[in-house]
Amino acid sequence: MKELEVLLNQRWVLKSENKELYYQLRDAIGDIRKYASDKLGCQVTENALMVKMEKIPVIPETFMGIQDFSSKEEYAFFCILLMFLEEKDTQEQFILSQLTEYISANMPGEPVDWTVYTSRRRLIKVLRYAVTQGIVSITDGADDAFMEDATGEVLYENTGASRYFMRNFSKDITDYGRPEDFLESDWFAMDEDRGIARRHRVYKRLLFAYV
Repeated sequence: MKELEVLLNQRWVLKSENKELYYQLRDAIGDIRKYASDKLGCQVTENALMVKMEKIPVIPETFMGIQDFSSKEEYAFFCILLMFLEEKDTQEQFILSQLTEYISANMPGEPVDWTVYTSRRRLIKVLRYAVTQGIVSITDGADDAFMEDATGEVLYENTGASRYFMRNFSKDITDYGRPEDFLESDWFAMDEDRGIARRHRVYKRLLFAYV
């Protein structure tokens, strides 16, 4: 099924970026859902913004990370960006200084010094990734201005897709204290060596690691 292959190889298909493919996936959504549920145990999200298959690997691999990021700070900035966008409506605009103030107020550990070039460069790397993923778009200005000076401004628009970037957890994750807790979370309620859970793990391992 070509449509299934598309969802296996892409994070999502946004209607705003590829309307023809979006409707093609919508037409095949019944078959996609059936295969995703029966073989993989994966949820499929379909709404007015996108079509997405939630792909949670059995064993995390290095290539499954965000290849554009090269530091923990960039991952932290990205998570805080998603938090920031949670409070924004779809198509709501914001300026870069609003985001930097929000990051400064919510960044754990040492406060962020935006006069330091490395901090500005890392944030712009995160925002450029968010643009390529269709999470935000640039309405006015150029991010190079902020790279050069902390007072540089850019006007962004929230697309609404950020709400679907992170996976949904079936349990409260605030009690997790180690990375392994996330790996085990989907399997707490079932015997992973038998039955449907084992089948899902085998198919996921084959498809997600080698597609």
